[in-house]
Amino acid sequence: MTLKVVGAKISTFTRTIRLALEYLNIPYELLETLPHTETAYKYNAFGKIPTLIDGDVKLIETLAMKRYIDHLQQGNQTQGQSLTPNTLNEQLFVDQWISIAGDYAFRELIIAVSKPRQSMESQGKSETEITNNLESQLERARVVLGAIESHLASSASVGKSWLCGSSITWADLFMFPIFADLASLPERELIKFESPHLWKWFERFSDTDIAKQTFEGTVADSRSKQQSKM
Repeated sequence: MTLKVVGAKISTFTRTIRLALEYLNIPYELLETLPHTETAYKYNAFGKIPTLIDGDVKLIETLAMKRYIDHLQQGNQTQGQSLTPNTLNEQLFVDQWISIAGDYAFRELIIAVSKPRQSMESQGKSETEITNNLESQLERARVVLGAIESHLASSASVGKSWLCGSSITWADLFMFPIFADLASLPERELIKFESPHLWKWFERFSDTDIAKQTFEGTVADSRSKQQSKM
C-alpha cells in the first residue's frame, strides 16, 4: 500500500516529509490540502498538516513521521540510504538541528517574517511600509541567523557538505524548506550577510534532485512565476 501524505506543497513541514520520501525512493500519494480545512480536520483533530497515513497507521506529528520513515527504511534491505546516522553523537547533532529548525528558524523566519511579508504584499503595501512594519521581526531574525551560523561553525558539519557531515540527514530536510521560503524573499540578503556558510549549504541543497522534485507549489515557485510575469 502506498503511503499517503495529507498536506500542501506550500507547507514547509509537508515538504520535509516529501523530501525524505523522495530521497529514500518510498512511493507516496500527496493528498493536497491547506491547514484548518475540512480535509485537514478529517485526518488531524487539530487541523494541522502534514499527516502521514500507512494503512492503519496515522501520524500527525513530523517527529513521529521521521521515526516511522526510518523504521520503513530499516526494513528495506535493497536500499542502503539512510537519513539517520549510526553513532549517538551524530544522532544528537541531527536532533539539535531539528529542534533549531522548529523552535527558532520556523518561528522567527517563517511565522514572524515570511508570512507577514507575503500578507502585506497581497495588501499592496510598499516595500518601505513592509520593512518598517517588520523592523523588530527582522532584528530578531538577524539574531537567529547569527546563532545558526555560530552553531554551524561549531558542529560536526565543519568542512563537510551537509549540516551533519558528508551525507544528507533529517537535519537538512527540516532546515531546507524554511530557508527555501526565506531565500525567495528580499530577506535572502539577511541570510547571505548573517549566515554566509549556511547560504552556501542552501545553494548546494537547492541543486539536489529532491529539492527540484519538491519545488513545484512552494512559496519560491510561486514568487518565481510572479517575477517572470513582470
